[in-house]
This record gives sequence, structure tokens and C-alpha cells, in this order.
Amino acid sequence: MPNVATCLMMLATLAALCVPLPAAKAEIISKTSYKRHEVYGTTPAALISSMNRRSIPRAGSEVVMGLLEMEQDFSYEPIETAQSCRVGSLKTRMDFTIILPHARSRNRFDHDTRRLWRLFVAKVKHHKLTHRRYFLAYANRYEARAKQVSEPTCAKVDTRLAEIAAEEYDRAQHQNEELDRHDGARVDDLPLFVAARHGPEIAENDDRIAMTRRRCLGAD
Repeated sequence: MPNVATCLMMLATLAALCVPLPAAKAEIISKTSYKRHEVYGTTPAALISSMNRRSIPRAGSEVVMGLLEMEQDFSYEPIETAQSCRVGSLKTRMDFTIILPHARSRNRFDHDTRRLWRLFVAKVKHHKLTHRRYFLAYANRYEARAKQVSEPTCAKVDTRLAEIAAEEYDRAQHQNEELDRHDGARVDDLPLFVAARHGPEIAENDDRIAMTRRRCLGAD
């Protein structure tokens, strides 16, 4: 029969084998900055016409109302043994730049136009911040899955992390597309556009206003 010391050693060994590996530490660093895109005019129709003529540039398309730009960087510390590689600490950086319309002549607005413009910019900002929220959620989902990854080699860990990032990014983009469809369908009802359609300049700006309605909430 084993003595007490031997039994204690056996129990200690079993306990050590049952201790789970420490969870990977995750960290998301996010920064958001804002830029202005100058818009000209002092009436609703003139402001919309200006946004249409002087769109915010983006490769492959035009953005009239605003733009969200994102830079992302994913990194991790591998924990490698002779038999496997797993994710240690994770670090994710998400830098956002939001470009919002800025009325160059806002000090010359009448009271109604100032109110309509303020509501319009607030709507654009909320739209872009919602896109940002979807991207931050994507980063959180990535980290939650990434910290569970363990593979025979670190090269396979890299491959799996890239797959997870792509899957979660596609999920975020699907949300972004749904948001653009939802908000885009309601652009006609924005007070600034309603006022522009009924303003004195509607005859000369009608085509541009209609075109702006179709393009102003394009996907980010």
C-alpha cells in the first residue's frame, strides 16, 4: 500500500494535469478621427448640388454624403511547443477616419437651412458610426475565435487566423450592405432633400438632386 506521501504526490500530479492552459489575452486598440469635406451653397438644393458635383473621392466609386475609412492590424504572440502552436496574446488595432460634409458658408444660412443642415450632418455621422460599430464587433468576434486556435504548426495558425478574419469581415460587410440599403431607401425623406425638392431652385437642380439621392448612401 502506498504511503501518505506517495498518495499526496499522485494527487498533486493529477491536479497539475487538470489545470487548463491560460486563456490568450486579447487587446483591441481603436482610434477615430474626423475630416471635413467642403460643401458649397446656402440653400438645400445648392448644398445637395455641391455634394453631387464635388463628391468625396474613393477608388471605383463616388461618395456624396460621407465616408468611413478603416485601417486594421492584427498580431499575436505564438506559443510553440514541439507538437503544436497556439495563440498567445492578441493585439488588434482599428483606426477609423470619418469624413463628414462641412458647409463652407454655413454662417450665411437662414434659420431653416441651418436646422436642416445640422440634422443632415447628424444623420450622416450616425450612419458612419454605425458602420464603425459593425467593424469593431467584427474585431471582437475575430479575437474571441482567434484565442481558441491551436494547430500543429504556427504556419497553420497563421492560415486559420486569416480564414477567421475573412469570415468575420464578410459578416460585417453583409451588415454594412444591409445598413446602406435600409438608410439609402429613406434618403428621399431626409428633411434637407424634402426642402430641396420644393425649393425655388428645383427646376435647374432636379436631375442632380435625383442623382444624389441614388448615390449618397453607397456602401463603405
